[in-house]
Amino acid sequence: MTVVVFTGGAFWLFVGTLFSTEPRYAVFSAFCITWSVLIAAELVGVTGAGHDSRTRRQASAGIIFLLLLAFATHWTPSELRRTGPTWSDGLRTAEEICATTSSSMVPVRIIPVYADWWVELPCERIE
Repeated sequence: MTVVVFTGGAFWLFVGTLFSTEPRYAVFSAFCITWSVLIAAELVGVTGAGHDSRTRRQASAGIIFLLLLAFATHWTPSELRRTGPTWSDGLRTAEEICATTSSSMVPVRIIPVYADWWVELPCERIE
């Protein structure tokens, strides 16, 4: 079980140094830690509570609740996903450009902004 936690942590550090510490790279590490916590809870439930199934069920439910609570309260999209233009604002701007100019294609800015990404849409498809 320690190997699983170590592997997850090592993967997180390795990926974090190569790319960044974006939340999407933490999935494997989170699964390793979650698996370890669930297995530890099962082992504690079997050895600590004897064969009392009610206590084991309550302990398992408590662990699952804590894992879900930790996920729900700490999950946020990265800064890259939270800032920048929205698709609806881009379409509104594109609609204005199509109405005021005679161009057949209009650029719509999308995230990530630092990469200067655009999508070109035909004016006849924007309504």
